[in-house]
Amino acid sequence: MTSNTILTAKRWLLAVLALSSGACTPNTHPFTLSIRTVEDTVALRVDPEKLSFNVTAIARNDDPHPVELLECRTSAQRDIDGQWITIFTPFCTTSGATMVASRDSITMAVAVYGFSAPNMLPRADPRMVAGRYRLVFVAREPTSEVNGPPSAVQTIPSLPFFVTESDKSP
Repeated sequence: MTSNTILTAKRWLLAVLALSSGACTPNTHPFTLSIRTVEDTVALRVDPEKLSFNVTAIARNDDPHPVELLECRTSAQRDIDGQWITIFTPFCTTSGATMVASRDSITMAVAVYGFSAPNMLPRADPRMVAGRYRLVFVAREPTSEVNGPPSAVQTIPSLPFFVTESDKSP
């Protein structure tokens, strides 16, 4: 074999390897997904055994491909001294995902809560007080293979909103 034949064979082999490895690798481009809340301000409910607030989020997918939002991975963060600190992560026994089609949006009700009662999860974070908050969603590309490789996930924060003390008047 001549050196040109070996060089051509190496190039062909590299091209085949590059194409085949690209087919197995999930696309890791940043999603063009924006999340905002319907409400600018929500009230924090304080019960003897529970702290909670509800907020409505709108996720807009401007990506040319559909995106899945992992339902059990949505967390809430509070701005504490200029840093976003996670104060809520749900406790889930199952997992699910909500599909957001390309160039579409969905509306989701999000409950943020924590328990002070013993043996109840998630535990209430004492930093869950009035303040500036945001939701953090985990997004991934949908996979059609049940046992296929997991697609890369990305965290997508919402625009900030405010949580105020609830009105305790009758």
